[in-house]
Amino acid sequence: MAYHNLCRTAKLPPGTQYLLGLGLKYCIERPRPHQEIATSIRRIHRSVRLHFAISADDDGTSECDDVAEAETTIRYIPGLYIPSEWDPPPPPAKVERALFNFDRKLMALAQSLPRVWRYNLSPSQRNCLSELSKRHDLIVFPTDKNLGPSIAERTPYIRQVLTEHLLNETNYEFIREEQASIELAEQRERFLLIYGEWKHTLPSEAEETYFKRATKAEYLNKTRVPQFYGTYKVHKGGKPKTRPIVSCVNSVPEIFSKWVDYWLKKVVRTILPTYVRDAEHLMTELKNTFPNGLPAGAKLFSVDAVAMYSNIETEHGIEVVTEWLQRYRADLPKCMPVDFIIAALSEIMKNNIFQFGNTFWRQKDGTAMGTSAAVNYAYLYVGLLEILRLLEKYEASLAFFKRFIDDGIGVWIPNSDDPLAWPNFFEALNSWGKLKWTCDGHVNSLVFLDLRIAIGPDRHLLFETYQKPMNLYLYIPPGSAHPKNMLRGLVFGRLRAYRLQNSSYENFQRMAILLAKRLVARGYKVQTLKPLFREAATWTDRLATRAASDHPQPQAEDDPKPIIFHLPYHPRGIQREQVRRIYAETLAPILPDRKLIVAVSRPRNLRDRVCQTRLPDVPGENPSDYIIGGDQTSSPQILPTG
Repeated sequence: MAYHNLCRTAKLPPGTQYLLGLGLKYCIERPRPHQEIATSIRRIHRSVRLHFAISADDDGTSECDDVAEAETTIRYIPGLYIPSEWDPPPPPAKVERALFNFDRKLMALAQSLPRVWRYNLSPSQRNCLSELSKRHDLIVFPTDKNLGPSIAERTPYIRQVLTEHLLNETNYEFIREEQASIELAEQRERFLLIYGEWKHTLPSEAEETYFKRATKAEYLNKTRVPQFYGTYKVHKGGKPKTRPIVSCVNSVPEIFSKWVDYWLKKVVRTILPTYVRDAEHLMTELKNTFPNGLPAGAKLFSVDAVAMYSNIETEHGIEVVTEWLQRYRADLPKCMPVDFIIAALSEIMKNNIFQFGNTFWRQKDGTAMGTSAAVNYAYLYVGLLEILRLLEKYEASLAFFKRFIDDGIGVWIPNSDDPLAWPNFFEALNSWGKLKWTCDGHVNSLVFLDLRIAIGPDRHLLFETYQKPMNLYLYIPPGSAHPKNMLRGLVFGRLRAYRLQNSSYENFQRMAILLAKRLVARGYKVQTLKPLFREAATWTDRLATRAASDHPQPQAEDDPKPIIFHLPYHPRGIQREQVRRIYAETLAPILPDRKLIVAVSRPRNLRDRVCQTRLPDVPGENPSDYIIGGDQTSSPQILPTG
């Protein structure tokens, strides 16, 4: 039961450790099992009626010049889906009868649930939660790198965010509230003009439908201004600095950014040779590149970009991505709407306006933080440098090079014929706009993506799980209102990762034992964990030798989509198995080809209750109260302490 207390003088509510120590993912159980079943019933009614309203011979594709690009012509793209508000007509009478019987049985089951009140928080924890929710002088956020919750005082937090980030005139510009309202309205109109000019180039019905629904006035009127906040970097020692984050969820720029990212992702994953997805992908690439071990004299190195997002110059970044899309046009899907993508990306990056408390800011330079397209935009920005200036020119020494956004890893072979190869390589890496990189030199062992990678005595690479010293390991405790299979998923997922990440079986065992001890420390009983660990260990033993036929087969493209029943989870409420049984008795006979998926949603957790993306308004303690200047005659500055 631990958390990061960054407060200097504030007196925290009694029991803060025993509340935040549960972890911000701890789900709060409602005292009675109310699951809003009526809402779930309305949703499945609509799904069933849609099934009978849509033509059975619909193939789900739209026109495209290249049949091989079928993935761009489907009518449904998960990341670009906004539900329709169309009300389907009533289905045949037998369907209505089946729906009635489904409703009747489900509501009867809901009525039969026990009405006993029960909490999964103690009285002192509930009191602490209530007080923290009202204490606007305190800021609660997860820490950077997911190292546990932190709590800090509001005033130092505001001052630190302003000093470290927003008052940097190179990257940010202060905007008065009235001017921000005007500029946000103009931004919205520019996006709509871009859509109007290029919508005819959209290649699939899924994209057309997405934009038609997203650009309706009633949808746009529900959007919000992106919100800026900072999370503390407690893993670096000393006074923790803040990492800037912008939450763009449900904002106008994010409508277009999600779509741009859908296409940039295709470029990154199919063309960029240095792209690495995660630690498992990196290990696979290293093993495939050096099946017989590293060449004699080869060393490892890693490079780290300095504040990558802030130091990608906007004009240069857009120019680089434009060159990507034009230079490799032949390798991209023929349906790809390049001009629309560039126009939308330019607006996203050049006009990133957001709110911090009661103040508004524009990002003058750098990557538009918080937007969906930011990650793949950054991948492509450095990727062109790698292709044009690094990979081929230094291939004699650069035996391997991969990059995970702002962190790169490579294998370097010294070349006696070119002793300046490494200085020249590093100089070239640091000659791309104003983005700079750091490097700890050529080594036999390093940490990358939470992996310790070392060169073994036989020149083969050895891998070992690395865990940051400041990690609190706040695994979700047993009292959380999570579905029963949560613990199973946690154990299987962690042991699978540990087995893949550790070359030595002894290291895998050590990590498994540590996991077990940490779960026991979080409140799980050894008797509960033992069978799970045995089953998971047997399963991981088969990972290396598993036959291809053992892998789950992907759903065929022509398989009918499932019927989804949305069920808010409650430990003492209606469960998945009960819904499936009622469905089998009522709706399954009229929908023989449609599989049922019971999609369980979690209750509100501690993060939902105590972490606020938007800084609450507190008269006299808002960001504007700490800023002087910021008008046409003077730049904004922070008010001196006291």
